[in-house]
Amino acid sequence: RLGNKDVLTDINFTVEPGRIFGLVGENGAGKTTLIKCITGVYRPEQGAVLIDGKNVYDNPTIKERIGYVADQNRYFPSYRIKELLSFYALAYPRFSSERFWELNKIFKLPATARVKELSKGMQMRLTLMLSLSIRPDILVLDEPTSGLDPLAKREVINLLLQEVESRD
Repeated sequence: RLGNKDVLTDINFTVEPGRIFGLVGENGAGKTTLIKCITGVYRPEQGAVLIDGKNVYDNPTIKERIGYVADQNRYFPSYRIKELLSFYALAYPRFSSERFWELNKIFKLPATARVKELSKGMQMRLTLMLSLSIRPDILVLDEPTSGLDPLAKREVINLLLQEVESRD
């Protein structure tokens, strides 16, 4: 429920390793709300989101294994990209700066740029690179190609397919 409105009811699904699972629906159908429950941002009023049999909400050990690319990225606007790497390294034990710079060979973001100086598409690329660099077991994407030009969209989709194939 959001306020007085039932948003999600009777949701039950399982995603097997190595699979890409999509949510399709009209605006306002509850896709982003469901995603925020899956990632542990929201606590479901009823039921639970389980990963390997463990509740996601309020579980930092499980959340360390989840990469999340939101539809709108609200990073620290005054941080430089290279400063975000230090933050991620502290927050995620499996974070790999090497992986980030490897991905940046594709996306070519300037390391000294401040987040607020980046376009929406560049911020989306940054978020994706950071999320992939934590080497997540589960990657949750909410409109990951929003703000990207057609060539960048293709690069992102190819990168995601390669990631699923190589890391299951």
